Amino acid sequence: MTGIPQRLDNHLRKPTALIHFERSLSVVEQKVMTLIIFHCQMAEKDPQGFYYIKKNFVREFLGWDDSHNYPRIYEAFLGIFNNTIQWNMLGADRTFKSLKCKLIISLLEPTETGQYIGFKLHPDLEPLIKDPRVFAKLKLVMMVLLSRSQYAYPLYELFADSYSRGQSTLRIPLPTLKSYLGIGAGCYEVFKDFKTRILKPNLDSLNAATDFRVEYATYRAGRSIGGLVFHLRKQPWQPPALDGPLRELLRYYQQLSLTAALESPPSWSPEEQDFIRLLQQDGLTEADAVRALIK
Repeated sequence: MTGIPQRLDNHLRKPTALIHFERSLSVVEQKVMTLIIFHCQMAEKDPQGFYYIKKNFVREFLGWDDSHNYPRIYEAFLGIFNNTIQWNMLGADRTFKSLKCKLIISLLEPTETGQYIGFKLHPDLEPLIKDPRVFAKLKLVMMVLLSRSQYAYPLYELFADSYSRGQSTLRIPLPTLKSYLGIGAGCYEVFKDFKTRILKPNLDSLNAATDFRVEYATYRAGRSIGGLVFHLRKQPWQPPALDGPLRELLRYYQQLSLTAALESPPSWSPEEQDFIRLLQQDGLTEADAVRALIK
């Protein structure tokens, strides 16, 4: 398994078909769905085909305080399980047919899994998740950095996907963009309202926190705004300080075999030793830095 510094800096591959979907799910369900996709790329299923993700990690990632929120986490998984979604809505992945199906087809009852949530992926989507052919190169940390803005992370995925496929200019009709963001018909019919409440604040968040710099222009369809043309370029970017949910995110995926690591602490590789030193520079004690690696 890749070490933490590489997970922070390297790109993870999210299938284009699973980026281009109508985001009718709640914001929490969308975040959990993104976690599911990344988790299944990093983890292996059991002999019965179930993947398991730790409830405490999901809670930390969502920024929720205590275990009283565990029922809400299961409700988010249940919402994903109960929703049929149209994937590849823009038709950008020509290796994958546009289809409607659920991401999760089986979900274990909470009493069966203890501190974990167990689920099965849809068989038409699982190969796409495990070995994507057309994909966006995403930095995992952006899920945390853009968590405060409702539409910033979906926009980041849309732009990263376009840029990853060699398209630094993205032209998209306004109705399609609204549908992608999960904004219902009849909402923000005046473009000025959409610009003020949706476009500007979320692009400001994206430009401030990510490795993308995004500018846009509009084009007309008759007398009204028909759509937008986004111009994408990379800008200098450094990983943020490793604290809060980000540290939890990194330490969770550094080592999925937690029990073995705790029972027999490994000898750290040069890469891991560098990471421990990095955490110490951020004010952690050596014990806390080591704990971050093995938890």
